[in-house]
Amino acid sequence: MSQVILRKKEALPFLGIGLLIMVIGSLYLWGPWSLKEVTICHGAEEIYLRTRGRTVADALEAADLVLDEAYDIFPSLAEPLQKQTLVEILAPSEVVVAVDGKECSGLTKGAPVRDILGSLGVELGPLDRVEPNLDVYIAEPSLLVVTRVRQEEVIEEAPIPFASREKKDPDLEKGKRKVVQQGREGIRANTVRITYEDGRLASRETVATRVVRSPQDKITAVGTKIVIRTLASPQGAIRYREAIDMEATAYYPGPESTGQWADGFTATGVPAGYGVVAVDPSVIPLGTMLYIPGYGIAEAADVGGAIKGRRIDLCFDTYREAIHFGRQRLTVYVLE
Repeated sequence: MSQVILRKKEALPFLGIGLLIMVIGSLYLWGPWSLKEVTICHGAEEIYLRTRGRTVADALEAADLVLDEAYDIFPSLAEPLQKQTLVEILAPSEVVVAVDGKECSGLTKGAPVRDILGSLGVELGPLDRVEPNLDVYIAEPSLLVVTRVRQEEVIEEAPIPFASREKKDPDLEKGKRKVVQQGREGIRANTVRITYEDGRLASRETVATRVVRSPQDKITAVGTKIVIRTLASPQGAIRYREAIDMEATAYYPGPESTGQWADGFTATGVPAGYGVVAVDPSVIPLGTMLYIPGYGIAEAADVGGAIKGRRIDLCFDTYREAIHFGRQRLTVYVLE
């Protein structure tokens, strides 16, 4: 029995040492020097606290912050606290998507646009347009706009105008015209690509074209055949090859009619006087002999600034005769 008692006495010093260690450990854990200083940044809010907690999770619990998994926390919840620790809480960003005439929203911690749309169940067609584009990384509140784009191709017919041309006909009397071929419009088939954006017409583009029917020219025959006819006149039978309806005026070669140009001579050098007429050479060539009812035989030997087209100016010997003639519509006969 004395041996057993001796063993208990020997254990006493070891028991005292264990108790001492427990006391020291308790003082370390719960003494003022065991407090950690923690700064929590939560959005625009900063929270300062002193805690004996061991991990970041303990610090958040001490600050009465209950966060779901949508938040990003740095350092992680299991990270041990240091004497001074900064904890950042990053809230997820709200993203609003405008699509199909309505809006839907979701939260993101940061992701490309294509992934955000996929998480919200927004399906894209092959031509749909997204702003910003699909590869842009979104990490803050944003608005995404999806434009639905649809295209269709239609065939539209359009007229092709016909041209008009003339050809000389030696079998047709000079001065006469005859339509020998009627003009006909052609038809062109255009392939038009029509683009709609969100159901509204955005653009039309012709992407292909083909001629369904070629146009047909209008062809008019212009007579060149000289036909000699006879006309009874006070001067006897007049043989002519062309009759032209014209507007006739009269002039006197003196200064009363011709002003500073009153030199008594025509443009061809022929002395001005009765039987000389002024014409437009593109209608009646100079030197052509004419018969003019009520005036007589005349030579186209002069021109005038106002004598253009189917106009003719008759020369009289006196100013009074010219004034008396005035202005008339008549037929001028081109002699053979």
